[in-house]
Amino acid sequence: MMQPRANWRPLTPKQIRRRGWILVALGSFLTLFMGWIAVMVIGIMIHSDDPDAKTHFTGGVGMKAFTLGVFGVVVGFGLLSILTGAWQIRYGKQNPHFVNWMMWLAIAFGAFGVLAGIMDALE
Repeated sequence: MMQPRANWRPLTPKQIRRRGWILVALGSFLTLFMGWIAVMVIGIMIHSDDPDAKTHFTGGVGMKAFTLGVFGVVVGFGLLSILTGAWQIRYGKQNPHFVNWMMWLAIAFGAFGVLAGIMDALE
């Protein structure tokens, strides 16, 4: 277990609430902006076979899955940031379970990337 630093003071509830508002703002930005980009890229993926399309997605099935997985992880991270920030605003303290969820989300993304690489190699 890590020991706290000697000259470190814990955050006050007011400071935690302020950081919660920052998390809500950044999480909202991530969720909305990456969601918008995902919609645009999905449109390109769907219409890349059209002969009149100006843009084409040339990746295989594995690359499509990996690309959408990246978007999903960023949107999920944004939603989790909103949830964490709302918790901090409401209660004035941090929730250690949300940190664990973020770690599991990162591990899931890594596993998804490995799976997408295997799918792309088998193609």
